[in-house]
Amino acid sequence: MQLFRRLTRMTIRASLPSNNKLTITLKFFITRQVLSLRLNIFESDKNNILKN
Repeated sequence: MQLFRRLTRMTIRASLPSNNKLTITLKFFITRQVLSLRLNIFESDKNNILKN
């Protein structure tokens, strides 16, 4: 999870100077991936709690 956050930060930093369509799309895609990953982790945690 920590690695993922670092990657996202690096990507956003790298794309700050050039604000073209590609970097915006990349940023959006990575953000979406991170969010869905966090959501999946949250869901599995919730399921584990419900099972116990």
